[in-house]
Amino acid sequence: MLVFSSILFFLTSSYCLGLFFLKHGLNTPPKASNSNKPFLSIIVSARNEEKNIEACIEHLLNQDYGQTNYEIIIVDDRSEDKTAEIVRKFISGNCLKLIRIPLETQTVSPKKNAIATAIKQAKGEIIITTDADCT
Repeated sequence: MLVFSSILFFLTSSYCLGLFFLKHGLNTPPKASNSNKPFLSIIVSARNEEKNIEACIEHLLNQDYGQTNYEIIIVDDRSEDKTAEIVRKFISGNCLKLIRIPLETQTVSPKKNAIATAIKQAKGEIIITTDADCT
């Protein structure tokens, strides 16, 4: 009886331990190396966003994707405030680029024009767009 109890305990423990490792392994995504990640271009369209642009940039720079794997393109779409000045503070040493749309540029859809201008300069395999008031 003692041998049967020991075998039963061993099998039950092994089964539970196997389920634990299986569940833990399925819930843990594999860590991709930086070389396996596609290069991203993140385009931020901004017009008169001096109140929001700093928080947006900080959040984008604090991603765990690896700054060598993405670029951030801020498109200053004819801003009349300090949006461009704030963006320039972040450019040095970061994966950040500023494109300014001239004040004289008038199109039917200024935001679409700003995004299209950035797409032409984007290097990423994948292009992501967002607004300056998003974090």
